[in-house]
Amino acid sequence: MKDYPLIKVTLCYVLGIILAKVFILPLNLDLQLIVIGSLTTLFLLSRLLKLGDLFSIISISLLIISFGIVSYSIAQISIHPYPFNDSKIQNAEIFGMIEDIELNREYEIRMTVQVDSVRISGNLTRLNHSFLCRVRDESRKNLDSIYNNSSVGNYVAIKGTITKGREQRNPGEFDYQYYLEQKGISGLFTSYSTNDFKITNFTNKIIPNLILDARKAIDKSITELHDAQTSALLKGLLVGDRTEINDETKTDFINTGVVHVLAVSGLHVAYILVIFLFVFGRLNLYLRTTLTIIGIFLFIYVTGATASVVRSAIMGIVILTAFLSNRSTNIYNSISLSALIILIINPIDLFDPGLQLSFAAVIAIVALTPFFKKRINEINLKNNYLKKLLLFCTVSLAAQIGTLPFTLIYFRKLSLISLVANIIIVPLTGAMISIGILTLVLGIVWLKAAIVYASVNNLATAFLYWIAHQLSSFKFSFLAIRQFSVLDALIFYFLIFIIFYNYEKFVIAKTKFILIILTFANILILSSLDNKEYLPKNKLSITAIDVGQGDAFLLKFPNGKTALIDAGEATQYFDNGERIILPLLQYLGVDKIDYGFISHVDSDHYAGFVSLVHNGVIQEIYKPPLDTSYKKDIRLEKFLAENQVLVHHYNKNILKIGDARIYFLYNPNDNEFSKFKMNDRSGIIKIVYGNNSFLFVGDAEKKAESKLINNFAGFLQSDLLKLGHHGSSTGSSTKFLDVVNPKYALISAGQYNKFKHPSPITLQRVQERNINILRTDKLGCIMLSSDGEIIKNMGWRRL
Repeated sequence: MKDYPLIKVTLCYVLGIILAKVFILPLNLDLQLIVIGSLTTLFLLSRLLKLGDLFSIISISLLIISFGIVSYSIAQISIHPYPFNDSKIQNAEIFGMIEDIELNREYEIRMTVQVDSVRISGNLTRLNHSFLCRVRDESRKNLDSIYNNSSVGNYVAIKGTITKGREQRNPGEFDYQYYLEQKGISGLFTSYSTNDFKITNFTNKIIPNLILDARKAIDKSITELHDAQTSALLKGLLVGDRTEINDETKTDFINTGVVHVLAVSGLHVAYILVIFLFVFGRLNLYLRTTLTIIGIFLFIYVTGATASVVRSAIMGIVILTAFLSNRSTNIYNSISLSALIILIINPIDLFDPGLQLSFAAVIAIVALTPFFKKRINEINLKNNYLKKLLLFCTVSLAAQIGTLPFTLIYFRKLSLISLVANIIIVPLTGAMISIGILTLVLGIVWLKAAIVYASVNNLATAFLYWIAHQLSSFKFSFLAIRQFSVLDALIFYFLIFIIFYNYEKFVIAKTKFILIILTFANILILSSLDNKEYLPKNKLSITAIDVGQGDAFLLKFPNGKTALIDAGEATQYFDNGERIILPLLQYLGVDKIDYGFISHVDSDHYAGFVSLVHNGVIQEIYKPPLDTSYKKDIRLEKFLAENQVLVHHYNKNILKIGDARIYFLYNPNDNEFSKFKMNDRSGIIKIVYGNNSFLFVGDAEKKAESKLINNFAGFLQSDLLKLGHHGSSTGSSTKFLDVVNPKYALISAGQYNKFKHPSPITLQRVQERNINILRTDKLGCIMLSSDGEIIKNMGWRRL
């Protein structure tokens, strides 16, 4: 470690940040500064009094750790959490300065606004918070006007709705609000008309706007020269904007283990270095190096200054500076220096997935590639091309070993074909980056040539996407990993270190093989010890998924079969099936849904099923009989038929699933019933397991309740009632509640929804009967289990 002094400094500084984060040390900033002053004095005294190297090392280590603690504390002070009690505030108006403008999007303009005041219900309140503002409008022309005429530094007044970012509402769900706060953003603000957006002062900031103009120019050139598919990819590769890359493509890249190519990283910086050194090749050494360093800084800002780019750029600058000063560089010190600079600027970046993946990859490449290279050299290959191919594979393998724990934590998938995919996709992506940069340059001086090169990239993109999709579609392409924790990651790295540290000590190939097998067996066993069991075996589990203003209930029966009653809403902005239910199923270890139940054809109940069908998760659905007067129903049945989904129409029958019974309290032949509105024709489902029973009534209201009482009065009593229509006052009548007589009332409703569900009237009826109320808008996901005798609330947040 004597050759790597910066490693020790960086590790101590990182340790301080981690201690401050994990233990939330109860030290105020003044006390922390006193500690630093005391440790500094102690260190100086140790040197003056010659107390020994060990004493000096301990004191300086504690000093650097304290700096890490203080820097994280200061960074946390600058974070402003969501400032309001209500998660949604309509008819608000904010006033402030534009801090940043994102690149153009199809249906909205996004910008970060430093808000200095807000008007709510006529009252003006002072603030000092940043909000991510989204301006939406049906007119593309109106959106373009705002995009082209707004600048960083402008003061604006915007009318719209304040919302808190979605927090973790279901197990394993991404906490968007926490993510925003770590980026210095307190919440969201949405304006639904460009008429509600006004620039009150056209003051602007020169340098940020020059960078923004450069990003806009590159974005525009990419869009004009390439087709939509290539344009979306190149924007991700060259300017760090991946918003136009569709979810299906991202999933293919995750499944094949090549999602890293979508992030601007070291590969891009290497190309920029080569290009600048070539362009400035005729200049003297000092001027050429200086201009290249300036070019790298510009590239950092044009690409959005992500952690991976900053890391690569700093390493490139360190190497160039050392070359300029005629000094040798050490790769480990360069890595440590880049990490230290990034974390001094913003200590919170330590917990950024991009930074973690980037550093894990480069450290693994530097540490493991020499080991692999030595093994290849021992083979004495005569074919030079094969040798180079193997060396390339080992670089990719090293990066994948280094990033594997973070990949499992963030994506929960272990790609089994990533090595093959990287051999094809990484070189192809590199070529596309080169061609893309050349195309942009030619677009300025020679348009016809630029169009030719753009066409090449169009073909390359089509081939790239096809390869990724084909590799992703294999059943063996990846393994779904339910849960992988930080502790699991530490175990993985420790055991991998054991392999490489002890490999040379074993001479016989058989013993080496046994070492590797035992190590990976230990990884599999030890990493599963802290897994949480959300759906207990041999019990009936009922999970009310928080899908906002909608219904979605996951059932797992004692025999392992699964069912889903409704699947929430899906819009162009947010698809509950894709964004909420699929990730939750993966997190819970549910590979497929055996039975799908659509209560009725309202979008907040059935729309989420579309993405589940597309992803092959569900192939059998029960729904009300086709209503030919309802276009949504016709389209839904056509869609299900086209995707070869087996459809059953509700009737008054029973479905047996192991020891559980599902009763459909539905009579489509009843003339009075057929005249009801859609809500009152909801499929009524009663589940009986042992002595416990559960009644789901969709959006049924009072007419349907009366019909149920007349036809099934003696059979309606249930331990749990899912209140109709999200707890609306139009349902859950006093008579119906008395007949059902539940112990629990389950309400699925969105936080601060515009319908104000559940109704205070309904809540009062329920409370008067001492029924326990379980609300997704208050509790998030609700997980219940039954052994046939007792219903237990799993309380997943405490697991």
